[in-house]
Amino acid sequence: MLTNNPTMNPSNRNPIMYSVARRVLAALALGAVVITAKADYPGGVLAAGPLLYYRLNEPVTPFFDVATNSGSLGAAGNGSYSDVMHLAPGAIVSQPGDAAVNFTTSGDMSVPFQSVFNNAAPFSFEFWAQPADSGTTRCVASSIKVGNSGWLFYNSFTAGKWTFRVINSASANLNVTGGTVTPGAWHYIVGVWDGSTNRLYVNGIQVASGPAPTFLPVSDTTVPLTVGGRSDGSFLFNGSVDEPAFYSNALSPSQILAH
Repeated sequence: MLTNNPTMNPSNRNPIMYSVARRVLAALALGAVVITAKADYPGGVLAAGPLLYYRLNEPVTPFFDVATNSGSLGAAGNGSYSDVMHLAPGAIVSQPGDAAVNFTTSGDMSVPFQSVFNNAAPFSFEFWAQPADSGTTRCVASSIKVGNSGWLFYNSFTAGKWTFRVINSASANLNVTGGTVTPGAWHYIVGVWDGSTNRLYVNGIQVASGPAPTFLPVSDTTVPLTVGGRSDGSFLFNGSVDEPAFYSNALSPSQILAH
């Protein structure tokens, strides 16, 4: 019987791998469209060691409207909001009080340039996004000097799809595109550059990848890292964003799926 197989016996299952396997099957069964964040999502993010991590749940708008960095860079990585709506319903529905920031194509959250998150080493950036529309090109997050260096994420650069772009050492755009943009639904999006390949994950599943043997980071100190729009203030996002995080390493597929 199957229960006599030690790999199938519940008492012998590796709980982490079993949880990951269940999430893979659930994502596949749902077409990798609907997925929810775990109740302990913040703890899982912090355990992975992000340099930058923004809960985006500030309860009131302070005078300077500060976006608090919970990552290892600390207050040196704090950002600032401009013309956003606070306390929108967040992506972690199982965590009471979770909140997000809503963008209405008129503002963003920006983090001043620092070389520590602009270098040519492998990196990952993740976030939850709830777009209000699909079909119009909008930028969800970026650290980019357009046509020169950096990275970004688009909603509907290709209509109805997600795009992760890195710029290589020849200042050429390297785009990977996939997944479906569903207005009103939360999507978990991750972009990874591992030193040789550009990868895009949607709801825990890799949906696109492409060769990217080099990456040219932003060196212009006037260019910020932004959430809710492109670094140059264009292609502003329409919808809510929650839990963005930057890692100075390439997250593994199992780490991404575990979120």
